[in-house]
Amino acid sequence: MRDFSKVADYLIPRRRRVHISVLIFTILMVPGILATFEPIDIESYEMESPELDANMVFREEFTAAGNIWGFGIFVRDEAEFGSPGSDVSMIADYTGENSGLESPEGGILNLTVLREIDVNAETLRNHNVSRFFLPIASEISGDPAVGMLDLASDFRSFMSGNSSLTQPRINPYKLALTLDLEESMDPAPTNWTDCGILECLRFDDPYVTQDHIDLAAHRMANNSNGSFLRFLSNDRAFTPDPNGSVIGPVNHTIGEDGNLESELWQRGRWSASSAWLIVN
Repeated sequence: MRDFSKVADYLIPRRRRVHISVLIFTILMVPGILATFEPIDIESYEMESPELDANMVFREEFTAAGNIWGFGIFVRDEAEFGSPGSDVSMIADYTGENSGLESPEGGILNLTVLREIDVNAETLRNHNVSRFFLPIASEISGDPAVGMLDLASDFRSFMSGNSSLTQPRINPYKLALTLDLEESMDPAPTNWTDCGILECLRFDDPYVTQDHIDLAAHRMANNSNGSFLRFLSNDRAFTPDPNGSVIGPVNHTIGEDGNLESELWQRGRWSASSAWLIVN
């Protein structure tokens, strides 16, 4: 208020000039106000610009530029099992968030369903469109791929024992402190060499069972900082089954550190009704 008093002491004796100045500025603003009510003529804009030219060159000349497309792969309704062809009307009903799917066992993580996903993915890889595929890497396994990410490939990578989840990894914080590569290595988050009563078979082994898939899914879910679960639909859940080969978190949540948390751990398996297929 003290500063405003000084301003008032200056303006009031000169109020006539101030009023005239305000009037003049108001008149000068009228054309601009009228212009805001005029419709925009898009055709009058210059649509060619250095930025657009640069984007065109970037898309045409650089092989790493492209579009990433996400497609949903859904489990069929139980009544449609074995039916030929595929149609949207065959999709199983959505059971709700964090509810899982009991039929077939594992839902989209069922061995038979994964085999079908693998066949369809291979068909797409052999299609003419594959000439335009671009490099991409799996957030789950860490493996590089050309053009496509699918669940079957992640299981194949993990069950080969060569994914990033089954290999020692560099801890960047340790490396910054020690500057020693060997001392900066952390042990592998999990493994595919000790499968308990099961033999650690590869995904393409003819003797692989649903128990192998349940175990692989469980280890990827628990050691990928949520990457594996994010690849599944949001009805993903650990569904209890007394005959299940793994013990997991029922009604789980994901902690800030990416670990799964639950007050109830029971036998069962991970399941969901759908998953992503990513094409680059």
